[in-house]
Amino acid sequence: MSTSSNQLSGRAPRPLFLMSRPRDDWAIRGRANVFAARDGPSPDAVAAQRDWDLLVQAIAEAGGAVVVVVNPDPLLTGLPYTAEAGFLGRDGEGPLFVLPRLTPAHRQEEPAVIARAMAGLGLRTQTLNEAVRFEGQGDVIDVGPAGTLRLVCTAGVGKWARTQSDAFACYADLLPGAALHLGFHADPWFHGNTFLGAWRQGKDVVVAVCLEALRDDGADRLRSFVDGARILPLTPEQTLTYATNALQVNETVLAPEGVPDVVVDAWRGLGLQVRFLSLPALFGKGGGAGVCLTNRLWGFSVGDVPPGLLRT
Repeated sequence: MSTSSNQLSGRAPRPLFLMSRPRDDWAIRGRANVFAARDGPSPDAVAAQRDWDLLVQAIAEAGGAVVVVVNPDPLLTGLPYTAEAGFLGRDGEGPLFVLPRLTPAHRQEEPAVIARAMAGLGLRTQTLNEAVRFEGQGDVIDVGPAGTLRLVCTAGVGKWARTQSDAFACYADLLPGAALHLGFHADPWFHGNTFLGAWRQGKDVVVAVCLEALRDDGADRLRSFVDGARILPLTPEQTLTYATNALQVNETVLAPEGVPDVVVDAWRGLGLQVRFLSLPALFGKGGGAGVCLTNRLWGFSVGDVPPGLLRT
C-alpha cells in the first residue's frame, strides 16, 4: 500500500468509506429488520438512489471519500448496506479484509462481490468459519478517540439476531484495535450500531448507548472499556430514531432526521457540525442510515484507490 500525502504531512488521513449504489431495479426483499418488516409498499429504486446520492454528496462535502462497489446482481438488494460487508483488519502479513457471513438468505452471495472489489483494491480477504454468522461493522463499532481504534464487538440473542456470539473467536485476532465483546437483546435491535454509537473530537469522546439493550454485565464492562469517554444513555424509544447510526465525517455528523435533542446537544458540545439528512427509502423503509450505508476502511488511504472507483 502506498503512503498518502496526508501521512507524509502529518495530517489525519481523509476518511474513506466503502459504499454500493442501489441498482435501477432495486427493491426491499428480505424485510429482515424491524424497520423493513413494517407493512407498506417498498420504495422504488429512484427514491433509494436519491437517498444514496445525497449521502455520498454529504460525505464529500464533509471532506470524506467513497469507494464504490458495483452490484452485478439484481437479487443482491441488501448490498447498499455495506456496514455488513465486513471490516478491514490485519494479520501478520498486513491489511486484509474480513468478509462477512450474512444471515438473510437473499444476502448470502454478497461476500463474493465484496471479495472481488477488495481484490481490485489490492487487498487480501479472509472468510470466517462457515458455521457462524457475522455481519461486519454492523457489529464492530469504534468507540475510541480520534486516531485510536477501540472496538466494541456485539452479538445479538433474540428475534432479530444476526451476528452470533461464536463469531468473535473467529475474527478477534484480525481486529486492528483493542476490542470488547458484548451480547445484546436482539429485539428491536438487530446490530450493535442500532443502539451504540460514538463520536469524537480529539481525545474527547461521547458514547451513546441504550444500556437496556446489553445482556448480563455488559453495561459495567462497557463503562470500563470506554473509561474517560462520556456515556450518554438512550432509552429504547430514542434508539429507534437511529441516533447511533449518525455518521461522523471529520468534524461533521450526518444524522437522520428526528434525533433527540440530547444527542444533538452532545455532538455540538464536542464542537461538531450537524447536518440532517432525509433518507426515507434506505433508512425509513430499508432500515439503515449513514452508518449502515457505509463501511469505514480503517487505515486505507485515498491514494491507494484506483481513480475509477473513487467518489469525492
